[in-house]
Amino acid sequence: MKESSALSFGFAGQRARVPPDPIPNSEVKPCSVSSCSMVFGHANLGKLAAHFSTKQTCRHIYPNFITERLLLWGTDEKMNVLTVLAILTSQFGVGGDIISQILSIVYILFFVVFIFYGQRIQMYAMIREVEGSLYKLKFMREEGRKTAVETIKEIGKPETDPTPRVDRYLEYFTISPQSMDPAGIVDKLDHILDVRDARLKDEVKLMAPATDEAQTYNLENTLEAAMALNYIYKVVRHYYIQGKKTLSFYTIMQLQMILPLVMKEAEAYASALKAFAYGQPIGDGAGPLVAAKLMHGYETRKVPKDCVMATVRLKDERP
Repeated sequence: MKESSALSFGFAGQRARVPPDPIPNSEVKPCSVSSCSMVFGHANLGKLAAHFSTKQTCRHIYPNFITERLLLWGTDEKMNVLTVLAILTSQFGVGGDIISQILSIVYILFFVVFIFYGQRIQMYAMIREVEGSLYKLKFMREEGRKTAVETIKEIGKPETDPTPRVDRYLEYFTISPQSMDPAGIVDKLDHILDVRDARLKDEVKLMAPATDEAQTYNLENTLEAAMALNYIYKVVRHYYIQGKKTLSFYTIMQLQMILPLVMKEAEAYASALKAFAYGQPIGDGAGPLVAAKLMHGYETRKVPKDCVMATVRLKDERP
């Protein structure tokens, strides 16, 4: 290597063996880093105090392949690189604790990874959470379907296996009328709901011919609860597959945010399904149960659809 391209530098405070030549102020380039001060200038080779070989120093501190690359660069490039290396040396220490150096490097690597891949890592974590909820919804759907089939077999006494009809029943859906119809949608919606109710009752009677009117209503409610669980599972599964396939962060994020409410609704349907299967009153069913107890033994007459009334004389408990 030529003398003009060599680089020598010394640390302040060390005793010089040979006084160096004076350096003009215009050519002095001071550079300060943490725990170390150096002055770069155009000095003659070998005149500065305690000069040492750049190659030996770099090999002592940094890997050999980095040293070989540094020695191929020019003087200006090496000065810039050595400044960065001096900063890193002051942070990590030379010959210090190797464990602290490794931990510092691992921390930097984790920081860089989370800058570029943090959102994707978060999305995969949300996908795993959605998968867990989806497995729970699938389990509740299968349990509801199983309960409905067993209840129909126990109460309805069908001659054939009702499972295919139950599976077809669970896929039943209703299309609501157009809300922008100028003629109004109230009458149309009322007609559609009446047709739906009649159709579901006919399906229940075909599946369970031995049931009476009250048992038919219980089976219908049981199947509707199972239908709701199947619908919730299919909708959540649809958005889960769509978000995972397209890697859409916002689709998965919205699904993960509403999942607690969806799971509470599904759990409510699962509990109601068992109550309907056992013929237990829930919610508003407690009121008609009290009225039926008071009406027991009295003459009844039909009023609007699915309703009866009776005139009951209560005992006067006043003194």
